[in-house]
Amino acid sequence: MPFVSVNGCQIYYQDVGRGDPVVLVHGWPVSSLYWNNVIPDLARRRRVLALDLKGFGRSDRPNCKAYRIADLADDLAGFLDELGIASADLVGHSLGGMTSLFLALSHPRKVRRLVAVAAPVHGPSSLFWYLKPAAIPGIRTLVYTFSLVQLARRVVGKVFTNGKPVPQDLLEEVGCVSYRCAVESQK
Repeated sequence: MPFVSVNGCQIYYQDVGRGDPVVLVHGWPVSSLYWNNVIPDLARRRRVLALDLKGFGRSDRPNCKAYRIADLADDLAGFLDELGIASADLVGHSLGGMTSLFLALSHPRKVRRLVAVAAPVHGPSSLFWYLKPAAIPGIRTLVYTFSLVQLARRVVGKVFTNGKPVPQDLLEEVGCVSYRCAVESQK
């Protein structure tokens, strides 16, 4: 399993195929496993990199306040630097889309093309109005706790996969997200 050290954290990633790099950035609260169904097809023509953002999947979960979108974008820039990639195409889903957009704004030369899928960004206020209650201290604790319940993970999985089964390893990684990461990454 490949890891790279970025900003003092060990970041797990998958690296498959050859050609121009495309980086897949997962959403909240999953990991690079989210992309496993598309990696083989993309790798036929491209070098595909799918990383676990800090605090998710197999990457480190430091006990610090460095999980904001800006911090994750800096980690993504460091990830590209560590692998010697000057610029890449980025595909980000949800939180990964927000992180990729922030990277494009803060380090535009690192991003050749960008696809942001279901990134909950809405003007200067950042998050859609209906996601903001999840940032209220008591409610965010309930949301985080509920996300750890196996039934909740299965229900959410079916909603977002059109009823197809979600791989067990992906469900298990959803339960590994630390509370600090879950809360801070929504800012």
